[in-house]
Amino acid sequence: MNNLIYFLIICIYCGCHSQQATTDETVHISETLAKDIEIPKNIFETIVQAVHVDSPSAEPVYLFQSLEVIFESDQKSVIPQKQRFKFSNGGGEVDLKNILVGQGSFYFYFPIEQFEKLPELEHLYYMSEYPKKNIDNEIFGLGCGQWMDLKNKFSDFTKPQKIILNTTAERYLHVSAGYYIFVFRKNNQVYLTHLHVLDSRYEDSKCPRKRTSQSEATHESK
Repeated sequence: MNNLIYFLIICIYCGCHSQQATTDETVHISETLAKDIEIPKNIFETIVQAVHVDSPSAEPVYLFQSLEVIFESDQKSVIPQKQRFKFSNGGGEVDLKNILVGQGSFYFYFPIEQFEKLPELEHLYYMSEYPKKNIDNEIFGLGCGQWMDLKNKFSDFTKPQKIILNTTAERYLHVSAGYYIFVFRKNNQVYLTHLHVLDSRYEDSKCPRKRTSQSEATHESK
């Protein structure tokens, strides 16, 4: 308990309901509060330190934000129809088991317009849930217990760039499955939301669940 801080977004767990928006996409809307996730203590310390630089006596005020994410493919054999997920109250979870139906490439991105009214992005943390994997003599993924700040790659996650993933040999699991933590800040107001990407068909391939000590935690920033 002393090695990780629990990010309490509220412990209510409920799935999204779906509705057909157009003939081109399916929209999944979740209005429930997101379930708990765990964030390494040093991520919280980074946020607090940034607030104290601006105002030494102030403490962070956390404001949970909505989040929208899209998964789609040019190949209907991979994802038959664009899948748009809309989460309120701190973000949510996407199980790729429910949308990936075949082998090939697909896209993953966050519509940029949803962030226009928020302060500037301060951090976009990614925490991997899968070990590194050697596929065709190339290493995929960060590995167990690793996280990195993707702020400098934020534009890659928004249309028209979009992240391109591939299902061959489960490449997508090792490079994209895990937690994405968005941190926007104005003074001591910290706007937070998150996305948890998983594929429940491959739970046995996940990193072992353990509490990593602060001294063992690995941080990569690119």
